[in-house]
Amino acid sequence: MKNAETLLDKWSELECEANDAIVLYDMGYRDEQRLIFQKIWGIFKREFALYEKRQVIGDAYQETMSMMLNRLYLDICDRGNPQELWDFCWEVCRIFNPHELWLEDYVGCIGMLMQQKGWHEECDEWFSKYHALEPEQPVYMARWAMCFFHRGNAEKARELLDEILNQNPECDAIYLNFYFIAWKLYEKMGETVKAEICKQKIIDLDEYLLEDADAIFSDGHLL
Repeated sequence: MKNAETLLDKWSELECEANDAIVLYDMGYRDEQRLIFQKIWGIFKREFALYEKRQVIGDAYQETMSMMLNRLYLDICDRGNPQELWDFCWEVCRIFNPHELWLEDYVGCIGMLMQQKGWHEECDEWFSKYHALEPEQPVYMARWAMCFFHRGNAEKARELLDEILNQNPECDAIYLNFYFIAWKLYEKMGETVKAEICKQKIIDLDEYLLEDADAIFSDGHLL
């Protein structure tokens, strides 16, 4: 019981520090926020790497950790350091399971880095594994399709995208990134009708999302 109370107290301190640091980004203190988040992440890895310990503190940590890890991930993307990105995403996927945190970015990033390294078999095994773990997460199929497209296998890329598109799902938080990726890939493959369907799905959710599309893809966060 005492150990559980210690873990709860430790997480409470970390959560307060993380929440206090959120405003630093908007105030222009980006580096200061990154250092605080890196420190908290380091402590979290030491103290809560075991799933049993995270069970003690309940699900309350998930929202704070998702926010903090996403900010660290985007910061590494912006700095353009592939090895740092690999190490960070690998640690996140090693510690958390898909049902704890939204692992889409980290799983997708590792798969894309495997593709860039020419590790095609490992890349396919990686995406196949997570697709089996989370069959309801369509963006894994979209990122896997990106890998096949970059290998010059547009037929396989189209097959993976079509498998989801033919189900005609509505665009929501789960399907948004799928439709973004599918829209751009279909355009590159000359599938204008399917590309327009994906684009319209995004517009139906929020037409202003299209304003950020070029920036998102040019920053390398998706393509």
